[in-house]
Amino acid sequence: MRVGVVISSFNGVHLLERYLPFLFGALHGFEYEVVVVDDGSRDRTSEFIEAEYPSIKLIELKKNRGFAVANNTGAKVSTGDVILFLNNDMRVTEDFLAPVCGHFENPDVFAVSPRVLLPRYGNDVNEGFSTARFCRGMFELEFPEMNKERLYSRPVFSLYATGGAMAVNRRKFLSLGGFDDMFSPFYCEDMDLCYRAWKRGWKIIYEPNSVVYHYHQSTTGRLLSQRKIDAVIGKNRLLFMWKDLTDDRLFLSHWLWLPRNIIGGLRMGSYSLLRNFLNAFPKLLEALRARELEKRYVIRGDKEVLRLFSSNETLNVRTQYNTKIITGYDRNKVLIIMPQSLGDVYRMTGIVDGLKKKYPDKRIDFMTKKRCFGILEGNPHIERTILYPEDDKDPYGAVEFDELPGRKKMMKEYGEIYTPYYGFQLNYGELMKNKDTGKNIVELFAESCGLKREEIGRPRIKEKEFSINEGYYIVVHPQTHDDSRNWDYFPHLVKMLVKDGFTVYQVGSGDDELVRGCMDCRGLLLGKLAYFLRNAAVFIGVDSFPAHLSGGVGTRSIILYGGTDANFSRPYWGSIITLEPDRRRFGCREACHTKNCSKRRKCINGIRPREVYEKVLWVERREKGK
Repeated sequence: MRVGVVISSFNGVHLLERYLPFLFGALHGFEYEVVVVDDGSRDRTSEFIEAEYPSIKLIELKKNRGFAVANNTGAKVSTGDVILFLNNDMRVTEDFLAPVCGHFENPDVFAVSPRVLLPRYGNDVNEGFSTARFCRGMFELEFPEMNKERLYSRPVFSLYATGGAMAVNRRKFLSLGGFDDMFSPFYCEDMDLCYRAWKRGWKIIYEPNSVVYHYHQSTTGRLLSQRKIDAVIGKNRLLFMWKDLTDDRLFLSHWLWLPRNIIGGLRMGSYSLLRNFLNAFPKLLEALRARELEKRYVIRGDKEVLRLFSSNETLNVRTQYNTKIITGYDRNKVLIIMPQSLGDVYRMTGIVDGLKKKYPDKRIDFMTKKRCFGILEGNPHIERTILYPEDDKDPYGAVEFDELPGRKKMMKEYGEIYTPYYGFQLNYGELMKNKDTGKNIVELFAESCGLKREEIGRPRIKEKEFSINEGYYIVVHPQTHDDSRNWDYFPHLVKMLVKDGFTVYQVGSGDDELVRGCMDCRGLLLGKLAYFLRNAAVFIGVDSFPAHLSGGVGTRSIILYGGTDANFSRPYWGSIITLEPDRRRFGCREACHTKNCSKRRKCINGIRPREVYEKVLWVERREKGK
């Protein structure tokens, strides 16, 4: 692992003279490079570096650009896998680097902060470890280790890594766009960066066994009064909330509380919040535009991030992380949890196939309900199928992940656990939540597993042959397990098809009502159903599982949906045709395939039999033309 050290310096040659020797002593034994960015200095910084440290890459900016620009410039030049940002007033200890670098073996780690002690306060203050809470519309920072009774001796999560001494994954840093110069000239860039990293699903670690000493405000303290420094911090903390609070409720709460907080301060004789607001207001539109951009990338919401740092739960999460660091997990042992959906379990077999091709050493277990076992039967890539416990209240539901028997044992046994329902990814003992970003569940799942879209395999099921009348036939599946998304015009469509000489088979549960004119093939076992669909000319249905199954075996399929599910067809390489009416035409806010649809399927019933029939004829012409 190559370490790139980036130091920005403004008129700080005396600090470089004092502290660079400590840095090079600590770098001994590592593969490294050092980049110094001279941020428009008017002293002899450049001459000193060129004369005393010719191995250092020196970048000279013509004028002072501030913390963000200077460090971003150095990061782009650096070739390190890990970038260590250091202020010029940091004195590192000899063995500080190894504990920090060790955390980057975990691919989820974005940044690591050492213990940053301030000698001017007798080394009692540590700014390397931070938490936060949201109270009365404001984002309140806390630094727990300022209390000597709460010192940590093992790694824990931190809200952010202090920019004066933080190590980051270079690739992730550049993907975030680096430090935001909206906060120039200084302060809050590090908090903004790390908070965005948390919300993208990454982690920030506080490593107490790595120690550096910060001779605080050696540069800013010489140039600005404490009052002006506090004004910059106050302004930037408001900009941070305007930009980074992407949860609409928290964002609204901030703005509703803001006038009350300002008035409350004025009544107590404090003008600081009002002054901070007036200073920040000119950048409001810039912050709001950045907020809209950040919304696209959110995996963890604001509330979830803040929940990580709520007292008891935080300690539990940290304990899990510490256990992981000490014991380790079998990284080649994977568990996929897909509780109840036949269609989703079937689609996940494509993920399993892709995982085994890309990572042949992975050993994959699959946990699902008994009704889904038939899909996984005979799958050569799955070592063990585990029964997911039933939910007595809802036969189609599943117990919460937190209530799973043996959950803690699972978290210690498996290196990776994937589940789209309750957390999406549990990687090396840490629950990682995701949200729908417009991608279908297969693509999201593949992304979590480290697969590209083109690496997803075709879904598979062990087919079982049975005797059928060969020839051109159509299969329909007119009913779902609830009637909230059924299409009322299946009898009319079947009548039209039979009248024109098509043979139509009906599949589904044995309890479904047989549509007049259909040949009865209800109640087929899963393997036989797959074989039956493979030999069909066209499949027409509303339920997801037979639609996925027909698409997976390559049958032309016409799927009727009242809701918007345009991503449905993506995994099946063009074999799916999705028919959807304009939901807005019927005043529907929700899709018809949701149980709480109040429009009695007006939306899905906006699809007319003639429209579906014409698609069948189109498929027939296409097949005859081959």
